[in-house]
Amino acid sequence: MIAVDAHSDALRHLIRILVFIDNDRMMSDVVGMLRSNGYAEIATARDPEELGLALRQSPVDLLLSVSRTDQVFIGHFVHDIRHARLECHPFPVVFMLLPTAEESHVKAVIDSGVDDLLVSPIDGDILAKRLGAFIVERRPFTVTHAYIGPNRRLRPREGSEPAPLVHVPNPVRARALGQDELSVHVALHEASIALNRLKIQRDGYQVAWLLQKLIVALRAPVQDLALINDIVNRMAVAANEIARRSSDRSTQNLRDQARRVIEATRAMVFVGEVVAPPRARALVLASRQLATQIAADF
Repeated sequence: MIAVDAHSDALRHLIRILVFIDNDRMMSDVVGMLRSNGYAEIATARDPEELGLALRQSPVDLLLSVSRTDQVFIGHFVHDIRHARLECHPFPVVFMLLPTAEESHVKAVIDSGVDDLLVSPIDGDILAKRLGAFIVERRPFTVTHAYIGPNRRLRPREGSEPAPLVHVPNPVRARALGQDELSVHVALHEASIALNRLKIQRDGYQVAWLLQKLIVALRAPVQDLALINDIVNRMAVAANEIARRSSDRSTQNLRDQARRVIEATRAMVFVGEVVAPPRARALVLASRQLATQIAADF
């Protein structure tokens, strides 16, 4: 097994790192620490536009980033990476540097799907050891409707269905072991396909769960229009995600059915103090068919 310390024989110089820090002095310190520990393939970005461009243009094994700038929460980029909304693979190891240990900020960073984090002030030895640990292993991913990223739960929430764990590729370890470019690319591509199918399945479960809540809300003696509107909007989000991920010819029927759900959510119109029954029935039928199709095929 490869040692975790900074003096291991791992091929650190092959690991492709993107560093995003908007402070020149901090950038210089962090890049210097990386180079002193054997990392050589280091690209940098100093503003969010550069970060987005760098992620799209070149493969990244490890993203080392501050968690926020004065204007932007970088966790949004990480969320988009994990959910395949950027033109890069969803599996780079992501390590974030936080300016504060404030609970709400730490939670937001974790919820974005990062692999690890470190709160300032930064200790170079600790950072080196934490980064080196990814040469040995990374946590499996959890996939839910809202979250894709490393599993951090010791047990599922009470009353909830356990989310599946996915053993995703570790490009940091692959580079450090000297794996060839083709085998790394194939592993990332195959895992992306598997993750996409699993995410469609989870969104299908979300539609089915929301459908039951919608039926209960519609049958209430006094309809809570705010609640119904919230459920409908969440169904639209899940259906949109299913349609986006059903991009090849083999899933065209699924994409068409998801679009029917989206159209039905847009057609939901409140008349006075009740929901228009024909439009409610259309949404219920379309959502039921979508959930059934995903349950059968995925």
